[in-house]
Amino acid sequence: MTGWQYILLLAGTALLASSIPASAGFIQVTNDTCIQKNPDVSGDRVVWQDLRNGNWDIYLYNATAGAEYLLTPNGAAQENPRIDGDRVVWQDRRNGNWDVYLLNLTTGNETRLTDNPSSQENPAISGDLVAWQDRRSGNWNIYSYNLTTGNETAITSDPCNQAAPAVSHGHIVWEDTRNGHYDICMFNATSGREERITGTASCPASNPMYPAIDGDLVVWQDAGAYDLDLFVWNLTDSTLVQITGAVSTPDLPELHPAISGDCVVWQDFRNNQFDIYLCNLTTGLIGRVTTSPANQMNPAIDGDLVAWQDLRNGNWDITLGNLSTIFPPEEEAGLSGSSPDQGQE
Repeated sequence: MTGWQYILLLAGTALLASSIPASAGFIQVTNDTCIQKNPDVSGDRVVWQDLRNGNWDIYLYNATAGAEYLLTPNGAAQENPRIDGDRVVWQDRRNGNWDVYLLNLTTGNETRLTDNPSSQENPAISGDLVAWQDRRSGNWNIYSYNLTTGNETAITSDPCNQAAPAVSHGHIVWEDTRNGHYDICMFNATSGREERITGTASCPASNPMYPAIDGDLVVWQDAGAYDLDLFVWNLTDSTLVQITGAVSTPDLPELHPAISGDCVVWQDFRNNQFDIYLCNLTTGLIGRVTTSPANQMNPAIDGDLVAWQDLRNGNWDITLGNLSTIFPPEEEAGLSGSSPDQGQE
């Protein structure tokens, strides 16, 4: 079944109600027999890492032009791309260790952002701010680079690990183990202030990991007593919302969330395979985006476009979905009193 499912969103609750069908709106971006994985999307562009040349390269697909481009012809490994507008960052091993590189799609200029002989991995970008996890001190810390000033900054220096950064509008979030367990922390690049989001009285958490951020909304997965569920924290009004839990079977995980505006996507195992699901935080709608009898994982979202890695052809390919076509407004309008219905990709 592909369709919207209505939930009531309250702090710490998620209640299933009814659903409506969805229609097709999918593009198989890649069809090579090698592995393509770890997509990211910005505007009409999708990037991913690709093994078709015998090493990991970064590729880009322009959905408007219907064209694919190889961004890294270098013979070394390039992995974990992220894109924001006309800028793409990734981790690059051409110098014998992982460095962070940037490509400006408008000018064609490629820039090496880090030159420390240790590892710099998992870059993220928003506007002029790039962040990554950095091992130069012997453990993982969070660093940032301002593309306007050219300044590199150590955001954390704790001897425990800080990793998996995400960036939006001058805010950096990451997972942090300095308190003996995982927490989500945040740094405001404008004010220079760091704060702990989870593990407080207003934002309790068990083991939050893999944060994502867009604007004033932060989402993460949390290993609670029974399974991995998803939570959203609003930085403006300090409210916490659990968006999965009651709507899926206990002990089955919801993983790797991504967020754009008021929409959260994730990979979900409630159907005994990983599918891509979406929640609209404003309307309280949850939709099953994929129904193919194979795993779909690692979603990314920007506006109406969702990308993920897809195993339906026997190897990992990149698939792109347009939410305005998958869930058209007339189907949302018919929600009241509707019942679960079948849909096809």
